[in-house]
Amino acid sequence: MMNNRMNFLQYPLTVFYVVTILVVGFCALLPVQSAAELRAFPGAEGFGANASGGRGGDVVYVTNLNPEGPGSLNEALGYLHENPDMLKPRYILFKISGLISPGSSWIHTTHIEHGDFTLAGHTSPGGVILPGLFTSCNGAERCDVDNMIIRHLRSRPAGRENALDDAIRLNNAQNVILDHCSFGRASDEVMQISYNKNFSVQNSLFAETLGSHADRGGVLVKYGSYQKPNTRISFHHNMFNRIQGRMPQVDCSDDKDDSYCRDGNSMELELSNNVMWDAGTPIVFKGSYLDESPMNHKYNVNLVNNYYYVRDSRYSSPYQFGMWAFYGDNSDNAFYVAGNKMNIYPDSSDFELFGWATYVHPNTNPVPGIHRSSRHSYPTIQYTPTEQLVQYMIQNVGAFPRDPMDRRLMSWVEREEIDPTHWSRAPRNDALQFDWSEAPLPPLDSDDDGMPDEWEICNGLDPLTQDHTGKQLSVRYTGVEGYDNLEVYLNRLSDHLVNGTALLEGQCRNYPVRLRAEASASQVNSGETIHFTITVPDGQAIERVALSLDLLEDPYQFPSPKEHDIKVGQHDRKWEYDYTVPDGRQAGNYSVLLALKNTSGENGYAIIRFGDDPTTQYFQGESAFHQLTIHKSGYGTIVSQPAGIDCGEGCVEAVALYQEESSVELVATARPGYIFSGWSEAHCGTETVCRVTMDRDTQITATFEEDSGEIRFSKEQTLHRDRGGSPSQPFVCRGDTISYSISAVNTFQSAISLVISDTLSPLVEYIASSLEINDEKVELNFSDQLEYAGELASGDAIEISFDVLVNQDALVRERVENTAVLTAYFVGWHTPFIRDRQSNTTSARVLESVAVPEPSTYLLLGSGLLLCALAKKTIEEKR
Repeated sequence: MMNNRMNFLQYPLTVFYVVTILVVGFCALLPVQSAAELRAFPGAEGFGANASGGRGGDVVYVTNLNPEGPGSLNEALGYLHENPDMLKPRYILFKISGLISPGSSWIHTTHIEHGDFTLAGHTSPGGVILPGLFTSCNGAERCDVDNMIIRHLRSRPAGRENALDDAIRLNNAQNVILDHCSFGRASDEVMQISYNKNFSVQNSLFAETLGSHADRGGVLVKYGSYQKPNTRISFHHNMFNRIQGRMPQVDCSDDKDDSYCRDGNSMELELSNNVMWDAGTPIVFKGSYLDESPMNHKYNVNLVNNYYYVRDSRYSSPYQFGMWAFYGDNSDNAFYVAGNKMNIYPDSSDFELFGWATYVHPNTNPVPGIHRSSRHSYPTIQYTPTEQLVQYMIQNVGAFPRDPMDRRLMSWVEREEIDPTHWSRAPRNDALQFDWSEAPLPPLDSDDDGMPDEWEICNGLDPLTQDHTGKQLSVRYTGVEGYDNLEVYLNRLSDHLVNGTALLEGQCRNYPVRLRAEASASQVNSGETIHFTITVPDGQAIERVALSLDLLEDPYQFPSPKEHDIKVGQHDRKWEYDYTVPDGRQAGNYSVLLALKNTSGENGYAIIRFGDDPTTQYFQGESAFHQLTIHKSGYGTIVSQPAGIDCGEGCVEAVALYQEESSVELVATARPGYIFSGWSEAHCGTETVCRVTMDRDTQITATFEEDSGEIRFSKEQTLHRDRGGSPSQPFVCRGDTISYSISAVNTFQSAISLVISDTLSPLVEYIASSLEINDEKVELNFSDQLEYAGELASGDAIEISFDVLVNQDALVRERVENTAVLTAYFVGWHTPFIRDRQSNTTSARVLESVAVPEPSTYLLLGSGLLLCALAKKTIEEKR
């Protein structure tokens, strides 16, 4: 719905577009929950599920790939605290796609200096890849990086100069949730979690740490202190793919004195519903820093429904370990372990899979601590059954839409195979690849509130007012009160990308009108001017058109200007605009928003696209309306009173919006040569006027049919002779006359021709004829055929008579296939009557015909001559 945009740089276009008017909202029947239960987004789970991120804040668009400065991601993340607007709650969205530059030193690598944001990577039209993401403070120092929501983000240092050694390192952060992210190609760990609390990672993909650190390249959950304990961490529904070590490695210790952990403080963890595909080592819990005694770190862990798929005997280096291991001797540890499985030990599970080496399998050395029979009362996780977990990963894990690297990784999972390449080496150089050669453009967002104009219009919002913090859509889409409109859109977009959920809840009601839109110039460069012409044809209920453009400004401004050097002129029903393209403008297909006012004084909007086929567009009204849709079959016109429907030549569908309970009169008029055959609305029947009460959305089909016309014939035939003969064997003799009388009633309103179509036999000749129409005599021309061409109205009574003179004696034997035919031909309003006497055909259409036996079917036989002779003799004898 968002790929068709105006192309300023290709060619001038003149296209008709259907613009639609949205009027009424719609509500899904969902249970309403209280704002107190509000999570980061629907589906957020674990310790970090209640992060609010940028809720209630401004929208900040990333508009370039630079490592710093206006419009950069670093600027939006609060780089050096230089911009006070980035020290407030904010939504960080993308209008660009590509590789974020790491800059000239590690300090430029994308790093967070202020939290309170929602970072939505899935708003990038073609995706972005970061060179690493980290918080700028380390150790136990106080930082301002709490409350973050990060979704659909990719971070892969991939050996780029000055890139971070971790794909993501979030230290000193509380109330954080990561969802549907893809992290990989680091040189240290793919992820480090330190000094954090109330932290969730879900639906994310961790893959391929290369080089000499590959055996420790996974996720490190380590380092905590009294000031910043590293605890209350949920790691669920994630996948490790081609990670050799740290699956994760969990370590409570502080790298300074380890006092916090040694003093008996516990680390609370949820490690559940994760898939380790091609793992190289177990999940490891460490009892002390650097493994020195005493090893008394304390862990309270839910370890539920995890699945290990490792290299078996088919591979050159088969896996040699268990699923999880523990260095420590603290009897206060409390593990709830359930539903964990490995492919190489299908008959074992849970504590049986504990241990470093296969020689201790199945495990006979109990894990020190408490083996709980029920889970710790941590925030609820909707556990996926272990046997369904791989399929869940195939469908859900990672940033969407998936890029080449993620698709490659998941293809091995789909085949239930392992890439035999060693973990330290890259099977393919695809970490920084995209599916496009030219970056796609963002959807039109004229007010820069993060929601595309089309989404806003269809949901009854104003595309020229920043209403992203309104709450109108929360209950409708989520069943929960309190979500910002923008949060609703971002979550719906995520669902759409991951599982194909429709972006729109319900249908967008619309009111089509027609506009003619033109863009000038075959090529427009930065700083040059483009000329727009918007024409409203007669009969369309639009009285004003204004143009709004969302061409990005460079450098970045917040909010970006709604207009840029626009000049407008109006001439009758035509509006003309000149727009100067800003410097640095990216070439490509853009959309234009038209602000409209209809003849009822309602404001609305239409989205115009150039360069591609038109798609649905919208006009937003203000009252309670119902939509009337007219489908037309055949040729004719349908107009309405009040105005709105005007479906004439070339129109097959018309839509109008009318206030609830209003009465609409529809009038059907057939084109010449056609008749109106009826409405699909039962109460209207075949009357040409249909009255509709707008108490609901209504669709009516009006049908016009080609007028078949009808002339109803009857005939009489009389043989005039003074001799006998039997009715079963009539005969005629030279000098006899035959009279024909034909009556017809016309039901057709048009010009016709009446023709006796075949040349008569030399046996007869015409001696008399007459034609009466409605009892008025009309001259009838004949030579070898009779013909009348003229106008006939419905109901006209036609009487035709003619006599023929018999030239030879003959026995009468009628042969139907050779009869002369009296035919009514439809000439039509545009087709002249044409008679081709050579082929005895006509280009006009036969309406109806009646067979008239012509004398050429009388069989001339000796018996006929004998009968005539006998009859003549008999008559003479009587005399």
